[in-house]
Amino acid sequence: MTSTNNKLTRPAEAAQTSPPHIRWMIRRDIEEVLEIEQLGFDDPWMKSDFVACVRQRNFRRMVIEDGRDVLGFMIYELHQSRITLLNLAVHPCCRRRGLGKQMIEQLKEKLTTQRRRELRTVVQEKNLDGHLFFHAMGFRAVAVVPGFFEDYRDLKAVTGYEFVWGLGDRGRGLGIREAQAETDGEMEGGGK
Repeated sequence: MTSTNNKLTRPAEAAQTSPPHIRWMIRRDIEEVLEIEQLGFDDPWMKSDFVACVRQRNFRRMVIEDGRDVLGFMIYELHQSRITLLNLAVHPCCRRRGLGKQMIEQLKEKLTTQRRRELRTVVQEKNLDGHLFFHAMGFRAVAVVPGFFEDYRDLKAVTGYEFVWGLGDRGRGLGIREAQAETDGEMEGGGK
């Protein structure tokens, strides 16, 4: 699975050494996480973005690994009534193996155990794979968010789409009215 520089390189090398499991991200994971981020996105997070997440008290970072290599990661933020998924990526040679689904299912479980009711994320407009993935996971697109992302190369704002999965609609995700009411209520109540 690994080459001489300890990096995942091609699908033929992606045979699992042990069943994938999710664990907390630690410092030594950062180089593999950065590689996955660079390979997975046109506008990847920089190392400074990951470091900034480490400094936030309510941010959580997890990786999915096979016992030898980091295969993917997720970073999410805890709020009083929801979890906001900030970043999720799987190494390109390990996609279509259910790893992203495994990470999303873990977040959905946290909703019920931690009394939070919804899981939210924003996906770039041009990230069709992301849109299709979240739709397949039961999320519903509820809002267009102009200027949510910054394109560092072109120095312009990029539109995103907000996706929501919630317990308030029997697991099918909240509708746009319910999601907007939740957002409005948090803004009026002093939430983030």
